[in-house]
Amino acid sequence: MANKATFSSEQQAERLGAALRCTYEVESIAMHLNDNLPTEPEYMFLRSLVLRIFDLNSVAMSALDKDQTRTTADLWGVINRGGGCA
Repeated sequence: MANKATFSSEQQAERLGAALRCTYEVESIAMHLNDNLPTEPEYMFLRSLVLRIFDLNSVAMSALDKDQTRTTADLWGVINRGGGCA
């Protein structure tokens, strides 16, 4: 049986900060892709994937940042809108 790691409140805050930073970088990458992908029809699928990344990342950001304006049902709605392809 594996030992379960326990973290102090300071360590938990640091881990949360790292996770939030990760979501900011994912958003930055998605923004760059969205702004720089060609507009030709053959890139439409890739554009839709980038938009999906935006949506899923927004769920992670809201959950990690304890966003009180979005309900849990709203978060699941975003996840389920993807049809299980994520």
